[in-house]
Amino acid sequence: MIKLCNNMVVAGIITLLSEAFLTGVKAGVPVEKIAEMMQKGSAHTKVMSVFGPNLISGDHENVKFMLQHMSKDIQLYMDLAKQEKIPTFFSATIEQFYSIAKSKGKGELDTSAVSQVLEELADSLIVPK
Repeated sequence: MIKLCNNMVVAGIITLLSEAFLTGVKAGVPVEKIAEMMQKGSAHTKVMSVFGPNLISGDHENVKFMLQHMSKDIQLYMDLAKQEKIPTFFSATIEQFYSIAKSKGKGELDTSAVSQVLEELADSLIVPK
């Protein structure tokens, strides 16, 4: 149960980091600068240390934790929350992003590849090519 709760939070942070990075980059700030300042401020998180390098580089083949495994844990978490009658407003959105990423064939990439779903929706990249 603890692992499922932990992984839901990690998945949420990865998704939110992806969105914040994409927003900042679109506004003209280099992703490296955004990440550096976040790690010095109150947004500091171990998730950035583990998954940040993949988000910053755009290389999701350096697998720390496979997206398909995170997606499975998210689904198990959602089942648990439903069983316990807990509203899942935020978790449901995260579940959708991971489900879309998995359906797009990103399951064997790092869980940070969920950022590519946001990039596709925004028609923009965190790391411009």
